[in-house]
Amino acid sequence: TCGNVNIPNMQVSISTSPVQTVTATNGSFNFSNIPNGTYTITPWISGAVSIFSPGNQSVTVSNSGASANFSVALGYTISGTVTYTSQSSAHQVYLGLENTNTSSCNSSTTYGTSFTAAASSTSGTYTIQGVPPGSYSVNAFMDSFGYGINNISDLSGAVITSVTSSNITAPSMTLYPGGGAQITSSAPQLQGVSPFNNGVLAQFGAITNTFNTELPTSYTLQWSTSSSFTTIAGSQTYPATGTGGANLWFANTTSATNGSTLASGTYYFRAYATAGAETSEYSSTVGPITMGSPSQTYTVTGTVQYTGITPNSGAPLYAGFYDTGTGVFYGEYFPTPGTGSQTYSIKVPAGTFYYVAVLDQAKVGAVVPGDLQDVNNSGTPQTVTISASGAQSTLVLNTSNAQSIVYTQFQYDMQNNSTTQYNSSYEVEPSVASAAKQVVGVTMVSAPTLLVPLDIAICSTAFTSNGNSCGEGFQFQLNTNGVTPNVGDVYDFNVTYSDGTSGLVTATVASVLGTSALVVPNASSISLTATSTHPSLNWTYPTNPSNYTYQFQFCCSNNGDIWQIPGQNTNSNGFTYTQITPPLTWGTDPTNGGNTPSPSLLTIGDGYNWQIQSTDSNGNAAIISVNY
Repeated sequence: TCGNVNIPNMQVSISTSPVQTVTATNGSFNFSNIPNGTYTITPWISGAVSIFSPGNQSVTVSNSGASANFSVALGYTISGTVTYTSQSSAHQVYLGLENTNTSSCNSSTTYGTSFTAAASSTSGTYTIQGVPPGSYSVNAFMDSFGYGINNISDLSGAVITSVTSSNITAPSMTLYPGGGAQITSSAPQLQGVSPFNNGVLAQFGAITNTFNTELPTSYTLQWSTSSSFTTIAGSQTYPATGTGGANLWFANTTSATNGSTLASGTYYFRAYATAGAETSEYSSTVGPITMGSPSQTYTVTGTVQYTGITPNSGAPLYAGFYDTGTGVFYGEYFPTPGTGSQTYSIKVPAGTFYYVAVLDQAKVGAVVPGDLQDVNNSGTPQTVTISASGAQSTLVLNTSNAQSIVYTQFQYDMQNNSTTQYNSSYEVEPSVASAAKQVVGVTMVSAPTLLVPLDIAICSTAFTSNGNSCGEGFQFQLNTNGVTPNVGDVYDFNVTYSDGTSGLVTATVASVLGTSALVVPNASSISLTATSTHPSLNWTYPTNPSNYTYQFQFCCSNNGDIWQIPGQNTNSNGFTYTQITPPLTWGTDPTNGGNTPSPSLLTIGDGYNWQIQSTDSNGNAAIISVNY
């Protein structure tokens, strides 16, 4: 349970007579005066969807007592009504639950659903299935832009409710207009601009508030032949697409539905944001950047495949290699890509790259739901190392209606400053994201060891009070109650799309990591009796360290996240074992000189935690956690 509620009463039977009893509010049960013998203990509950682990247990009574302990997942239903001012066109309303007792509950686990608010309607109803007992805030927002992201301008609302031992109807909720954006003293980040044939790729950082909600409704990229921008050579405007996506803009010389075309030449670039009548400050200037195809050392050829897809008329394809070290993109632009596939030839330097492509079906110059791509945070871009000219393997884009993945995560928490005392557990993370169609609703209907049916919320900062970002799509995180996932485990989802259609989507566990994938902290890095404001951060990488990428995080005391590598403002998903050689010097990020801890000094006597996550090529993870 979560949120200071009692455990619902459950029935427990013992296989003699038979005899049954009812659990107390703390889950305990007792059978008295049981003769010697072997018995089966079986729990169950009425009125809830449930899954017990184990389903039953055998115990032996031999002149003394015996015990049997169970874990259970319980699922109830929350229903309710949402009211709002009528809109001139249809919009999707997304709902998600947040545990009100976030200090002791997993706030990354989000139950939720959505419904379509028809044009001119003023209310709608919802049902969320699979909710465990607990106290919740039911949060909602109306998607103004149609990309499944929360913007400060959206209508939004929340109500508080509790689930105890039955299905409930939540209090009615009203959606209210968002507050003013107030972006005049802010500026978007322009993190880099890379040229390719007939255009550029720009990487940017959104303007957000303290809850990580995006404030602008659009952004404009400008270019000029002068670093002072005395004259503007051209510009393109892009929609606000959230904080968890690819954060890429494309501008090219051939066509522009959102501004002017980018003529060949050498330019400086800057960006600003718009929210209603407000405009932001300009970003820092990037340049000079000269248009043209990459002219590096090695010629790489290959094919991007999107079987069965005919690109929308005027939809361009961008394909190439993103340098994970420098952040430079070496790519090619195709204004009229072929049906089903497109070949390319690109010159790149030696290095390690994300091998990526975007088929811009929406033709907005940004990565949005319904585009075919493999660059957003919900996916795992293929990594390649290039040291010679030659052909790369075919890059296959997902052309199904939705992309479905089940990640596994192994958590290893050290206890009492000891490498031999620990708690370990597994979690599974089902994820469904848009591919050829935009996903607006997901229900998990079949899963090993997990309770179903279970409605999954879209990943949104609107559903977490701390504003944690989580990429794109519909994501969930659940403990497996001591059951180890298996390669080949199958999960099924009923998926609803923005065009009103629906269908069954399946995901299969590709790999499961364990202790062999963990880094091993050395003894000096485990101590809880530190007398220095600079902690010892030393470890040994696992055997075959090149099989994984790594993420480092240091938190929390009263400061939340203090330091993480890669930093939040980078497009990198992790670092390699060759990029950081332990020990890690406090305050120095070998992968990014500008990434430093905040605060820079720790407080003696406070408790902290650092962890390192090892992630394989399938996106599955093993995390070791150390108290400090």
